Amino acid sequence: MNQPMDELNAWLTSSDLTVAESSAIDDWVAGFDPARQAVLLRLGPFKRLFLRPEKFTKRFYHQLFPLPVETWLHRKQIKLFEEFCSLDVELNLSFQATLQYVHKHPELIGVINQHIKHLYANIVTDIVNRELQALADGAWIRQGLAKHEQRLALAVCEFFTQQHIQAQAACVMAATFAEFPDVQLGKDSV
Repeated sequence: MNQPMDELNAWLTSSDLTVAESSAIDDWVAGFDPARQAVLLRLGPFKRLFLRPEKFTKRFYHQLFPLPVETWLHRKQIKLFEEFCSLDVELNLSFQATLQYVHKHPELIGVINQHIKHLYANIVTDIVNRELQALADGAWIRQGLAKHEQRLALAVCEFFTQQHIQAQAACVMAATFAEFPDVQLGKDSV
C-alpha cells in the first residue's frame, strides 16, 4: 500500500529497514534527458540561464550548451583475509547535470561533466571504501554480495542526487579466492 507507512511501521517495531532499502535501488529511475541543453541568454549586462524549451529559436544573443549523460566507470580491487581473497568492485555510474547544478557553477558550463568527475572522484572513492569496510567481517561469504552491491549503488545515487546531479549506478562485486597450498597429511602436520 503506502510505502512511507511501511517504513514507519518497520522503524517503530524495530524491524530491519534493509528489506525496504533493497527494493529502492530496483525502483531507482534517474530520469535522464539526452537532449537536455542549457541556454545562456546574454544581452548587454543582462544574463540568464535556462533549459532549452521544446519550441526554441536560437537568436544571436543565445548560446547553447549540451548537458549530456556521462558514463563513469570506477574500479577498485582489495585484498581480504591476509590476501586470501581478492575482491573486484566495478561501479558503473551514469550522470547528468541538472539546471540547478549548472546555476551553482555557471562558469564551468562548457566542461560541467569533467568538473563533476574531478570534484567528486574522491567522494565516490570514499563511498566505495565505506561499503567495502562492511565486508571485513566475512558475513558476505554466506549471504552473497548482492546486498552490498545494491547498497553501494544506492549510496552513490543518493549522494549525487543531493548535489543536484541525476545519477544511476550499477555495481558488480566479484570475489576470487586463492587456492590452498598442497598439504600432505603426516608430513606437514604438527
